[in-house]
Amino acid sequence: MLNVEHPAYQRAERKLRKFCGILYNFEQLLRDDGYDYDEASKWWYAEWKKLDALEEASGKDPAKLPEFHAEEQRVMGEVFQRMDQLVKFLYAHAPDHPWLPPYRLYMALWHQCQGEPIRPLSEADLEPSDAVDEIIVAPTIYGVPFERLDAARLELGKMDLPHKDFAPLVMFLCGLYYAGACQERHQKPPEHDFKDGLREAAREALEEAIDFANDPGTMAEAEKHDSEILTRPFSRLFMAIANASRHHTPAVFEWLIRESMTRDLTSMLFAMGVRAHSDPYSKPLVTEWLANPGSALALLPTECAALIGSFAE
Repeated sequence: MLNVEHPAYQRAERKLRKFCGILYNFEQLLRDDGYDYDEASKWWYAEWKKLDALEEASGKDPAKLPEFHAEEQRVMGEVFQRMDQLVKFLYAHAPDHPWLPPYRLYMALWHQCQGEPIRPLSEADLEPSDAVDEIIVAPTIYGVPFERLDAARLELGKMDLPHKDFAPLVMFLCGLYYAGACQERHQKPPEHDFKDGLREAAREALEEAIDFANDPGTMAEAEKHDSEILTRPFSRLFMAIANASRHHTPAVFEWLIRESMTRDLTSMLFAMGVRAHSDPYSKPLVTEWLANPGSALALLPTECAALIGSFAE
């Protein structure tokens, strides 16, 4: 583990965001099992806003620094208690959940250094690495101006969709068909030329989506609703992308909240579709869509099919 990821080196603001990430990823499970989700959500946000305001004030007036540091220590102690209880609650209710181990490791490390002063990062920690060190907001996503993706998102918001999860599916399919058109015209897949973490986030999210689609429970649900209109491949893809749009691994979640979650989630869903076109692991899930695109798009509302088709033009 890099020092920057170790709790001993992280300030209260970063730990509050980690707490938020657990709440976000396990929301449905927590609500179903009786955890007071709304209270915890309101608490972390209020503490983060208060701490942020104090830090800004201390930057303008150094005399307020002691007040900021005292408040940071108080918040650090409370978030430690709350996160420890939350991780133990999750382990008691879902011990085999695949997203839980990183949070349990984080808390085990934090127990070892709780109460110590925040450790300073060394010069080596601050040296450039392969990881994204500063926020890069890419103007294009695999060659498509983000404004076009955002316009598609807003257009979807105006449509009378049969289910709200059609929106992320359509954004994914826009990427899938766009990649197919690029491959056909240029004999190579589209490229994303920015080191903004998008490719890594899309890869991890797509792998999680495919694993979800291959889960026996998902396959059983798809078979239960199998019909000429709602085929099993369509159901599996629909459920997989819906799940990917709502639930994220810790690394993907941290990437999504780095600047604007709406912008980054829109970009990531599109990038997942682009990647799925040439990713061997994705083929069983998207083969039917690629082999007979006309019939596949006919399963969608006319407006959605037209929007997807516009990205292949």
